[in-house]
Amino acid sequence: MIGVACQNESRATGVISYSRDPYIGDIELAKHIISGYPAGITQFFNSGDTVNLWILWSSSADSHLITTKWYRPDSSFADSSSVKIPPGDNIISIFSLRVHQSGEWYINVFVDRTDFRAGLVFYVDTLR
Repeated sequence: MIGVACQNESRATGVISYSRDPYIGDIELAKHIISGYPAGITQFFNSGDTVNLWILWSSSADSHLITTKWYRPDSSFADSSSVKIPPGDNIISIFSLRVHQSGEWYINVFVDRTDFRAGLVFYVDTLR
């Protein structure tokens, strides 16, 4: 439901009501996943590291397809992966990618292919 009421040209009020099932309870980038949880939480990685994206989902009334899209520093597409989460609360999804190109990378997270939920940035520096 979307409702907007306008009293004059300089002010508007309104209510937007919609379901965003499921929602992200927590999201982390980490160097490792140990016993299902992120370890070495950081936004800074070295070339050759595996970047682990850990997401805690809450309030999933139905099954949903979670998709990540990873982009290199030059904005070219690097990888995509998907996993189906079941209904429930406190559902964890983990996505991983080994990175080599230095610079600012980013990840987009979608529910059911088109519903954007999060964007993350991380940095890769080459070993010297």
